[in-house]
Amino acid sequence: MQNTCPACLNRDTILYSSNPKDFEEYATKYSQFQLDRCRACSCIFLHPPPTIADTRNFYPTDYMSLDKSVSIFKAMFAICYQFLAKKTVTNLGTNTRLLDYGCGEGQFVDQLRKAGAKTICGLDPMRVSDNSRKIYNEISQLPLGFFDVIFMRDVLEHLTDVDQTMTTLRSLLRPGGKVLIETPNAAHFSVSIFKDLWGGIHFPYHTVIFSPTSIQMSYSRWGFNRVHIIPNFFPGMWAMSFQNLIKLKHRQRGRMALYPFILLISAPFWLLDYFWAKMTHSHSSHIKCELLVD
Repeated sequence: MQNTCPACLNRDTILYSSNPKDFEEYATKYSQFQLDRCRACSCIFLHPPPTIADTRNFYPTDYMSLDKSVSIFKAMFAICYQFLAKKTVTNLGTNTRLLDYGCGEGQFVDQLRKAGAKTICGLDPMRVSDNSRKIYNEISQLPLGFFDVIFMRDVLEHLTDVDQTMTTLRSLLRPGGKVLIETPNAAHFSVSIFKDLWGGIHFPYHTVIFSPTSIQMSYSRWGFNRVHIIPNFFPGMWAMSFQNLIKLKHRQRGRMALYPFILLISAPFWLLDYFWAKMTHSHSSHIKCELLVD
């Protein structure tokens, strides 16, 4: 039976995996879901489409946890947030109105504020609102036509209502505004190498995995005027794929204590991937795109 692609709305789809594995929680309660793939845009998506209530039940309390002994890795995360925040404020200016959609605990929001951003909010439907830090869990709490830039860093692939969410985010932007998206690339050659072990699958938490073609075929439907897609320097897809390979023999919830070393071991792959994509004007395993409003 052919199912509708949630990205490009094409019905020319095929089965990708009838029995995908959960390498985060090792849960077997999601057996009703399979993974399908769109022939038109290469999008990989969960079928049947999960509801918001379904996805709220997906996430364990220790989702994407890291062994507490690996404090150096947590320090690396903090340094990365600080660097990214300073670079962002330098490039965009302190007066740019920013929204971090899918902000989690708000680390990036806090770092942007420390870096000098004067107007910065966070939004995460899975979290409790924290008005003192301007972190909210309902889009209705935010003003329409207000923001210059909305960040979606590894969020698009978690959505259940893609069209509604993206159209609503478009309504929050001022003229000339943009949404900055970072997301796995479902059309990358590494998908064929790792198959169900590919880090971007992340079953069942990634409900719809886009490709550059998927985004090209969707952005105007969401109300945007232009799209700019570039390779993204992101080691996670390769590292998570190798970690899943190891987890076949050594089951462990969340990130393995070895994950920092897996990042280093996989460095030749993600470095070559990124620079090859830059040189050939193609796309890496993780893509970055700008959806712009004229």
